Amino acid sequence: MSTNWQQLLELVESKIAQGGRDSRRLFHGRGRCYEGLEQVCVDSFFPALLVTFSKSMKEKRSCAKRSGNWQSRTITVVLLLSAATRLVPR
Repeated sequence: MSTNWQQLLELVESKIAQGGRDSRRLFHGRGRCYEGLEQVCVDSFFPALLVTFSKSMKEKRSCAKRSGNWQSRTITVVLLLSAATRLVPR
C-alpha cells in the first residue's frame, strides 16, 4: 500500500482555494477512494487546519467490542493558515 501525500495536499489546497470561512471537512480518507490515506481527516476551522491521523487497533477490535472498550490511536496536528500559505510547493 502506498500513500500519495502529493494528491492529498493538492485536494486540500483546491478546497481551501474555493474560499469561505465556515468550518468544514476538506478530506475524509475513510471513503477508501485514496489508497494509503484511509486514516487521515483534514478539517478547516478558519484560520486553522485540523489534521487527524487515526489508526484503529484491528487485532483488538473483536475483543474490545465484546467488552465495550474499543480503542484507537489518534494523532492530531493543528496548522494555522495565512493568505500566503501554500500546501503544494511550486
